[in-house]
Amino acid sequence: MKFVSIPGEPDRVCALAIMVSPAHRGRGVSSVMLEHMRELAAPFGRLVAPVRPTLKERYPLIPIERYVRWRRGDGTHFDPWIRTHERLGGEVTGTAEEAMLIEGSREEWSEWTELEFPGDGDYVLPGALVPVRFADGHGVYREPCVWLQHDVT
Repeated sequence: MKFVSIPGEPDRVCALAIMVSPAHRGRGVSSVMLEHMRELAAPFGRLVAPVRPTLKERYPLIPIERYVRWRRGDGTHFDPWIRTHERLGGEVTGTAEEAMLIEGSREEWSEWTELEFPGDGDYVLPGALVPVRFADGHGVYREPCVWLQHDVT
């Protein structure tokens, strides 16, 4: 494996995940964690985060590019996790179609999900942001994300 050194100083921190146990959800823990990440990123000037939208699993057939534009009547974001980021100063900068890739045989998918996939096509799975697509006995899941940026200088 070869590592490439990039000249210059770091100019951002990437927040890869914040996970809150179900027993502690709804208590503002995610906001506290995000504020802490913003503080850690302050010396670098920017925090970026690939976000898995909380409610997207309820709308797996809606493309992420459309979902990310949804707003509530008060102008705040439809998705509570994106809304939390925006409330703390984050800004949506784009989406990615393949933030996570999972591939497997029909048998593996059946084992993982306890569901049957009798033929080729798209299948909506509980908790998935998009359908899994089967072709020739092989299932592919490409999970999207929303990129948010916090300028913290």
